[in-house]
Amino acid sequence: MSEGPEPRCWCGAGGRELRAGVGVYRRCRRCGTLVSPRAAAAAAYLEVTDDDEGFYGKRYWFDHVPREQGLPGLEERARSDLTERALDWLERLLAVLEPPAAVLELGCAHGGFVHLLEAAGYRAEGLEMSPAVIDFARRRFGVTVHRGPLERSAVAGPYDAIAAMDVLEHLPQPLVTVEHCRRLLAAGGLLLLQTPCYRGEDASWPMLIPDDHLFLFTEDGVRRLLRRAGFRAVEVSPGLFPYDMFVVARRAGTIRRRRQPRAGLPPLVAALLDGRRRALELDGNQRDQEAEIARLEEELAAVDGDRRAKDEVIARLEEELAAVDGDRRAKDEAIAWLERERRAIDGDRRAKDEAMARLAGELKTLEAELRARDREIRRLTRDGEARREAIAGLRRERAALESMVRDKERELRALYAHLAQLEARWHRRLLRAARRMLGGGDR
Repeated sequence: MSEGPEPRCWCGAGGRELRAGVGVYRRCRRCGTLVSPRAAAAAAYLEVTDDDEGFYGKRYWFDHVPREQGLPGLEERARSDLTERALDWLERLLAVLEPPAAVLELGCAHGGFVHLLEAAGYRAEGLEMSPAVIDFARRRFGVTVHRGPLERSAVAGPYDAIAAMDVLEHLPQPLVTVEHCRRLLAAGGLLLLQTPCYRGEDASWPMLIPDDHLFLFTEDGVRRLLRRAGFRAVEVSPGLFPYDMFVVARRAGTIRRRRQPRAGLPPLVAALLDGRRRALELDGNQRDQEAEIARLEEELAAVDGDRRAKDEVIARLEEELAAVDGDRRAKDEAIAWLERERRAIDGDRRAKDEAMARLAGELKTLEAELRARDREIRRLTRDGEARREAIAGLRRERAALESMVRDKERELRALYAHLAQLEARWHRRLLRAARRMLGGGDR
């Protein structure tokens, strides 16, 4: 399908007022509506002058919808809609308009909803574009279906309600058609619409079908459309499916709702509605249970993840502990070797040991004093800003003590070095003594 001339929004906006939208759609700056590039040329190609070639001719329902959109065709919808969408629409209509009342459905397709309206006690008629689809509805359900489009059809009204389910988004001139609906309604008449509701979705939104969906409305956009067409009361609620909205509009006054459909419904219709309500309750309970299961599964996954993380930490700590144990064993062996070497040294070594012990004791005393200073610093730090000067003094003392510790450590290292010299001297003397004993002299 070629794009044709520059599109305009239903509200009259065009050119720069239509900014970049989603996919090939452009978005109206005035009302937020998504406008298909096919909208400008749609009036010419959508009217069915040849049922074999027209876009909304018989091929639309029997070929285009099931093959290109992957949706059920007319035959399958004639069965499934009666127990799903058509019952939802009937319940919504019963809430605002009791039978008997005159109702016209635009775009009635297979005629199942028109048939259900008649079964509920309404005086119902339908309107379709394709002669083949009209013939299907008449044969399948025996309902009255006129040929459209609405503006050039034989319907005259007045009607108490006009329903257009999944139709508004297909209209090339929605304002013109909705205004015509208002003229066909009785003084207190109602217009019921189901149409996709654009809420800022991205290009993956399945409602973006440029050849079919010419205008995709926001909630605000559909309110603007209906008010401009002369409807004073407008109510918008969620549709049966999450991508839809359901709209009820009245020419004047307010929309009055009843909580329960009237008791005089035919038994079959009442049973169908009651069965649908129970099914919705069961679905709601099931969704609640599924949500609770999903929440518990998330919590369980979080617990498992936490447990795995703790296991990894434990394994890492065990590895570190094993490394520490190995290092400790190596150090123990070195210490044992040093102990054996130390026992081989004479009394001078013991004197040095005593000196080292004395220095170690002094070192411990200094370290204890240093820890005391650290505790005092921490205590003074907790006392706040008023103790900063005292802390600074203690830190200076701590620095002096650290210097003394370093001095002692240097002295200890010097003693170690001196001890090493004594050991080397002792070994040389021992070697010379051994040689003399063996008669080798001092060589």
